[in-house]
Amino acid sequence: MASVYKRKAGLAAPKWYIKYRDAQGRIRRVAGGKDRAATLAKAHELERRAEREAAGLSCPADDAARVPLDKHLAAFEAALQARGRTREHVARTLARVRRVLAGCKRVGDLTPARVQGVLAEMQADGAGATTLNNYLVAAKAFAIWLVRNRRAPDNPLAGLSRYNAAADRRHVRRALELAELSRLVETTAKSGGIVHGLDGPSRAALYTTAAYTGLRAGELRSLTPAAFALDADPPTVTVKAMYSKHRREDRLPLHSELVATLRAFLPTRAPFQPVWPGAWRPLAAPMLQADLEAAGIPVEVDGRVADVHALRVTFITGLSRAGVHPRTAMELARHGSIGLTMSTYTRLELHDTAAAVAKLPNLFPFSESATATGTAGNSRESACAPICALPPAFSGKSGESRETGKGAKEKHGVAREASAGAPLQAAASAGERSYPGWI
Repeated sequence: MASVYKRKAGLAAPKWYIKYRDAQGRIRRVAGGKDRAATLAKAHELERRAEREAAGLSCPADDAARVPLDKHLAAFEAALQARGRTREHVARTLARVRRVLAGCKRVGDLTPARVQGVLAEMQADGAGATTLNNYLVAAKAFAIWLVRNRRAPDNPLAGLSRYNAAADRRHVRRALELAELSRLVETTAKSGGIVHGLDGPSRAALYTTAAYTGLRAGELRSLTPAAFALDADPPTVTVKAMYSKHRREDRLPLHSELVATLRAFLPTRAPFQPVWPGAWRPLAAPMLQADLEAAGIPVEVDGRVADVHALRVTFITGLSRAGVHPRTAMELARHGSIGLTMSTYTRLELHDTAAAVAKLPNLFPFSESATATGTAGNSRESACAPICALPPAFSGKSGESRETGKGAKEKHGVAREASAGAPLQAAASAGERSYPGWI
């Protein structure tokens, strides 16, 4: 029978201790807490666990609870590597998990309050909602892995919600205009400097490929000459599943201008080596921004900045401006939802929306013919009259009676129908078109 006690200092001692018999029959003494009831509950749990273990009914999660958290993290790292995650992804995920779980020694220390406390400290230090969500997602992935591998009885972080990134956008990207993109590629191609292992023509081909395919920096870094099928119908580029964000092989069509660029550029690359080798990916944003400044293109416009991922925004925005159906744009962007494609990656300016308004049909298609023939009553003002005019009873003109009751309503209803139908009948008799159906 488990028991609790205090040491020789008596009841004034600050802590209670537990005495119980383990599964092998040995007497164990462990520290409890300052509260006797809580310590007694822990004693009963230790006794129950020892009885289950002695009967061969121990739960794997109970055994895992005694394993240091660092060993679980090492196994989690090995699991990520076995699933084909890139070295950068594994290192980034582990760093985020360790940051969120700072101070945790065992699986039982992983609590919502502890995680929320760490995220609150990061937020106080200036971290934005997107950054906090990245850390929270990494911690949740670790918690889910613990449950699936029977290292924890349940997911302690299941109830934590993400932060509202839309209300705290720190880094909004912009779409490059066509003239800006052309000037960027032309100027970079003539550059004689080498930046992070890439010369001017290589960077120009990189920017062109990103703008015409929407590929991410990691996906571009993984491409070899064998990934391009320039003679296929249509020409394509293939991203292997292990480098694609959604872990599926992607085959994307190529624009004819990009095919012409690649035909001249790819023969200069080693056959089975990356087309754009080197350690440029972590420093892709300053690399592009330096080339933008060299081309005389502003990096930031109206609070929106340009980086390598902004070329993906340029690609998706270009699809929308070209009138591509949103569902097709979502497929080319390889997004899981059309909302992400339309709201986050599509940047339409005022001239885009003005051009859309200009495409609306004429609201008064018969007004010009009426003016040409001199037909009375068919002008724009008279066309609006039956829609806008009020019945005599509501006009407020002096000398006119205001009839009330059912008879007045019927009289006004007949008058309104007659006045509304007259111009349409006149238009039909004159061989003119009526209002469009959507008005």
